[in-house]
Amino acid sequence: MMKELTLYKIRDMALKNNVSVYNVNEFANLIQKNNKVAIVYMNRLVRNNLATKPVNGKISFINDDFIMASQLIYPSYISINSALLFHKLAQQVPGKVECVTTINSINYNKLGISYHKIKPELFFGYKRYNYNNSYIFVANPDKAVFDGLYLNIFSENDINEFKNNIDFSDLIRNLKNIKIRKIKKIMEILK
Repeated sequence: MMKELTLYKIRDMALKNNVSVYNVNEFANLIQKNNKVAIVYMNRLVRNNLATKPVNGKISFINDDFIMASQLIYPSYISINSALLFHKLAQQVPGKVECVTTINSINYNKLGISYHKIKPELFFGYKRYNYNNSYIFVANPDKAVFDGLYLNIFSENDINEFKNNIDFSDLIRNLKNIKIRKIKKIMEILK
């Protein structure tokens, strides 16, 4: 059993873990205490400005939009305009960090994060990046464009500017065996 922990030691342990956002169960495992005790510690960390509470039941030790977006909802990855900005293929900063998930779509307006639901068979085409002493999941450029088309955020006209800088051949190969009617039209646009 772990000895009494100071709030600073807990924060340092969490950050050393390279994870920035924790739910109650994950936090309880980190500090080796039960969930009720973990909740007390989470509240103390927030009260002492050593963590923030982005949503009920979760705390974050880093106040970074990309990290929060990538770790708040599991599974998810940053995509669409936010991923294109990350890959330096877009200059305009979107109003929200746009993510894709296989669970329900949700907007966290106060956090500036939105999650768009896609079918599980379309949940691919992203990588994990070490970022600001933590990690984020970000769509590859071709998949970010596809997600934007699939979710009706991009139009066919928007895609023409990306075709000079992004190779869609691997993505098109990966999409060929997926039986979703809308995909065939998107594949034609990306060719």
